Amino acid sequence: MEYWQELGLLGLFLSSFVSATIVPLSSELVFAYFVTEGFSAPLIIFFASTGNIIGGMTNFFLGKLNFWKTLSKYFGLKPERVKLIAEKYGKYGAFSAILCWLPIIGDVIAVSLGFLRLRFLPVLIWMSVGKTLRYVILYLFLSQFD
Repeated sequence: MEYWQELGLLGLFLSSFVSATIVPLSSELVFAYFVTEGFSAPLIIFFASTGNIIGGMTNFFLGKLNFWKTLSKYFGLKPERVKLIAEKYGKYGAFSAILCWLPIIGDVIAVSLGFLRLRFLPVLIWMSVGKTLRYVILYLFLSQFD
């Protein structure tokens, strides 16, 4: 693999990571570029999913550590909203982490799961399933247009 391709995959990882945190960014365009350029499906799905999962777990830990001042000041995420989402999705436990791929609300779900002090491993597993399936489905969809 050439140097520029390796850097590109790092860019895909970073865009997927940042888009999974509370920062409003979308990794789909970067992912679509790699699909249209013919990169290996397992490779781009791995890099995108891994970055997205680590970003989602960052949100989980922000909730678990109760960084409310940071969440409110820099991201506009109020404790009341997190508590509301926690009540709504908390009854499903770690399984609700499968929805963390959803735009806008997925980040709040991840923070809420941390706020509820759910166990790390089940949240990681379900979040990984949801976020990886998202990129697999996106790849299958985008590859139809080659």
